[in-house]
Amino acid sequence: MRRQQAAFRPVDHFGKRTVLGRGRLESIELCLGGIKMLQAHIDLNRVVHALVLAALLCAVVASIGCGGVISGPGYRPNGDPLHLGVDPGPLGSVNPQTIEVRLGSEPSDRILSLPLTINSLKATNSGAQNLELLTAPITVELTRGAVVTDPIVIRDIYQDTYSALIFPDMTGQVTFYDSNGQLTTQSLNVTGQTVTLSPNLVLGTDPEVFSVSLDLAQSFTVNPNSVTVNSLVVTVQSAVPAPPVAPAVGQPETGSINFFVGTVTSVDTATHVISLQPASGDAAQVSYDLSSTVFVNCDPSILTGMMIEIQADTQTDGAALASQVALIEPSASNSELYGLLSGAAPDGIDYNLIVDGGLGVNVTTGLIGKNITIDWLGASYSVNDSRVDLTNSQDLVFDESRVFPGQLVEVKQDTLIVPDPDSSNAGLMSPQMMELEEQTISGQVSGYNGLLGTFTLNVAADSFIKTMNSGLVSITVRMTSQTYLRNSPTFNEGDTVKVRGLLFVNPNYSNATYHPPDPVAFIMVADRISK
Repeated sequence: MRRQQAAFRPVDHFGKRTVLGRGRLESIELCLGGIKMLQAHIDLNRVVHALVLAALLCAVVASIGCGGVISGPGYRPNGDPLHLGVDPGPLGSVNPQTIEVRLGSEPSDRILSLPLTINSLKATNSGAQNLELLTAPITVELTRGAVVTDPIVIRDIYQDTYSALIFPDMTGQVTFYDSNGQLTTQSLNVTGQTVTLSPNLVLGTDPEVFSVSLDLAQSFTVNPNSVTVNSLVVTVQSAVPAPPVAPAVGQPETGSINFFVGTVTSVDTATHVISLQPASGDAAQVSYDLSSTVFVNCDPSILTGMMIEIQADTQTDGAALASQVALIEPSASNSELYGLLSGAAPDGIDYNLIVDGGLGVNVTTGLIGKNITIDWLGASYSVNDSRVDLTNSQDLVFDESRVFPGQLVEVKQDTLIVPDPDSSNAGLMSPQMMELEEQTISGQVSGYNGLLGTFTLNVAADSFIKTMNSGLVSITVRMTSQTYLRNSPTFNEGDTVKVRGLLFVNPNYSNATYHPPDPVAFIMVADRISK
């Protein structure tokens, strides 16, 4: 504590201060319990003057011993040199250390997107003080299409032990499927919540990546026509950053997936890092491995300034390691969209696509959740099987006769026209390529066959795949030797699981004669299965 009375200035002795009088100098020693006068011959006026000043100091020095050491509850032996507004706790130090905080989500079948505005995110240190992690408010968009973690802040804080994470009150706008399979939007107010970290986050001599994942399915209940906010269900994970190591196919270290579409701003070929600017949100950095990352129609040396799509695995250190990098047609008039096919377009001939995201001409975040007409007549068909082993699934086909509602696809190589001039849809596109992509579906296990690695996935009556295909007979899940079992799922009758993979229609069905509620069955080849 600094004392600012002009009549006092320090001398060399601990606990002593000098009082400047008129022509004479008295020395007063301050000590708990009293004041000792060291000057023997002092006139009365000056004694009274000194006593008054000393009395004023008594309030100031109530917590100061004769040695001058601060010992009360405001004791700050180290202070706050980083100006974070919080001192390190008793288990911490003023030594700075870098922390990267990532925020992501576990998907919900019926929630298409959920942008959340977050004004604060605090961590509780070993002194029970709450340290603000964010440097500015952020908006993150959590989507149904994948398990995603994105960096929201990278900064230096104090080395310490942190026991809790404090979410503030948040606002958002959720887009979800109602009980009739129609997209509906609703404003949400999410009450703040403190999440206990077990084990504690110990930030020591090494930098840490701190991954936070919000489980959408458990945190929000999707009713027939509305969404209810529950207590937030959050999982957290920390790891010391390390050079990215390529996981086995289908087996990322954390089970998290990133699906990026954006423009490359730079490529560091020495450290193998691609910097990417998505259509919305903050820039992302993705590592690649020359021995394991698959580059489709491109290589790292030509990517700067190009539009690309990346599938990546989140490593234990939080880094995104690309499993595949694909070049989007480098045309100034090109657009690319991905989303769910939901049936026939208003003209009864073309397909209807509900947009999850995209990039290119006329593609904006305002299209998310909107219907786009897909003129399929000139399209070729492909399957993105970079992460899924289809060796034993040669009977499964994705082509013009086996495109069904509920499948997640990517359409590309054409210009998006907004709006659709011939219908009420938000746009029209005539893609040259339609590609089947991985998606996540939740349900209950039935009829598990451990020898064959198959089971039936029974979905809820209000699941999007059920509402889009009211005659749904079954979804059969095929596991492969490369299917990643995340968080040790079990396959007893009735167990709930989330399956991510490629959704094919059973080869016995064709869309040439399909009209809901006609019966239809699907087969999903699993990339990963989790609780």
